[in-house]
Amino acid sequence: MENISFYSIYIPDSVLVLLLLVLPLVVTYLITWGDSVLTLYGWNKLRKPPKVPYLLPGVGHVLLFLTNQTLLASSIRSYFKDTTSLRLSFFHIEVNVVSGADAIASIWKSKAFEPKPAICMSLDKFFRTPARALETYLKDDSGVKRAPHPASNVAPEDRIHRQNYITIREYMSGKTLKRLAARFQVLLAKLMFQQNIDDDWTQNEDLYEFIQNLVSTATIEVLCGPTLLTLNPNWVRDFWEFDSSVSSFLKGYPRWLAPKAWKIRQKVLDGLKAWRTFARNHFVEDMIDETGDDPLYGTRLMRTREEYQLKMSGSSQDSLVSEDLGLIWAANANVVPISLWLVLETIRNPGLLRRVQTEVDGCCSEDGTLDASKLCAQPLLQSIYAEALRLRTALFIVREADHDDFHLNGFNLEKGKRIIIDTYTSHMDSKVWNSGPPDNPHPLDTFWAERFLVDPEDPCSGPLSQNHPLHHAKRSQRPSQRPTPDRESRPKFSMKGLDGAWVPFGGGIHICPGLQFAKQNILLSVAMAISSFEIELLTMSDLKPDTVYYGLGVLPPKGKVPFRIRRKVCDLP
Repeated sequence: MENISFYSIYIPDSVLVLLLLVLPLVVTYLITWGDSVLTLYGWNKLRKPPKVPYLLPGVGHVLLFLTNQTLLASSIRSYFKDTTSLRLSFFHIEVNVVSGADAIASIWKSKAFEPKPAICMSLDKFFRTPARALETYLKDDSGVKRAPHPASNVAPEDRIHRQNYITIREYMSGKTLKRLAARFQVLLAKLMFQQNIDDDWTQNEDLYEFIQNLVSTATIEVLCGPTLLTLNPNWVRDFWEFDSSVSSFLKGYPRWLAPKAWKIRQKVLDGLKAWRTFARNHFVEDMIDETGDDPLYGTRLMRTREEYQLKMSGSSQDSLVSEDLGLIWAANANVVPISLWLVLETIRNPGLLRRVQTEVDGCCSEDGTLDASKLCAQPLLQSIYAEALRLRTALFIVREADHDDFHLNGFNLEKGKRIIIDTYTSHMDSKVWNSGPPDNPHPLDTFWAERFLVDPEDPCSGPLSQNHPLHHAKRSQRPSQRPTPDRESRPKFSMKGLDGAWVPFGGGIHICPGLQFAKQNILLSVAMAISSFEIELLTMSDLKPDTVYYGLGVLPPKGKVPFRIRRKVCDLP
């Protein structure tokens, strides 16, 4: 009988190759997992946030980011049970991810963090800002306050982050909003009339495209005047084709990997450049009306931006129009899809539609126009607006501490290292959000129109979880403060206790400066759509968000939304 030695067992070459391939992955995972455990339990003296384990040595989480950002975000959420901060690795770059309402609120309150990385990345990757102008953005570490940071040596004309911030705040909020609302209504009503929709039902392929064309055309003309779209009749269509390609730019695809995306972006930029050139060559001061606007540049905002941006170091016509594209994209890319989701949720629920229409009717002026400020103060409209943004926003908010390290819950967030806040994770936090009473649940992954309404007669109402300490604190009123038959006792819209939890616009000093303009346009769009048309969906299947856009903001619907429409017929008395 032959002797069989353990050492003489034959191992096929294919198995050896497989072992050699798998072994580095296993070792890398064990090392990164060990690093995470040591950090989490305080045995790692560096006290960086724990690292999310990964398989690929030297690559980290890059492939998952490029192929499935939704899965990456989901895997990160599973690690947030024991900590509010985590680390991701993208080749040699480490990024800190922060979660939890209290931790995020601490970020908002801090003076250390700036949005500069997100702005510069967007200008570079999305809007193709030339390198010389981008360098000025990168070097500007002065902040957005009136006085520059003490450690900054940036020239006044190169304080571009502050200049952009204060200009948008000045021309897209406050007293200017009323004028912008009036112009938006006129333009949107005109566009709706031009659709030639009558009393008979008409079928259409896609409700999203229908709303895209109406709302974005009105928004662009409000900002830029009529000349941009007169010179470039197909610019709105091209703009939305560019928008559909932004995820390719987010992932850093070069021209040879995404040739159509690069081509349509250049076409959109060329259209903006032709408009700017025409406006500059034909503009005279007499064109400016009593509001400060003119027909070539549009709002004073666009004329002012040209004045200060061309004084900036490294600026050019190409840098100016790339920044124009960024502004126009910011004014439309979230406003339009969230307007669609609000219309969808409203028309799918006849009872909700009637209640929303009642609030809208109460905001009509004698001349038939809507009072935008009154509209934006209606409790139910505000609640469905906030709920739609909570449910449909999946934005990566990026911040960076420019000058000093920041300590958060025992971890050290180093200066110069980026942090990411995933809004979807915050918006699905069961420790914060109310999901309704046990006998009438409203899961956080579903739309609940009344989630942000506090009813004095219902102790289970309001946005905060019933286990949240502030849920009961807000109801511990003195007897004299409680509703009486003489007091207004209707449900009230409430955002109390949601700092760091409801974050579609960011927060703190760097909260989106155009958020009031966005809210106004969204609610006007919804109000005018449901008041002007009867809309019925042709499919009752559950509409899913398109996760290709995860990380970029509001997720649009995946696929087309077929519908039929007719002009609303007024009931005769």
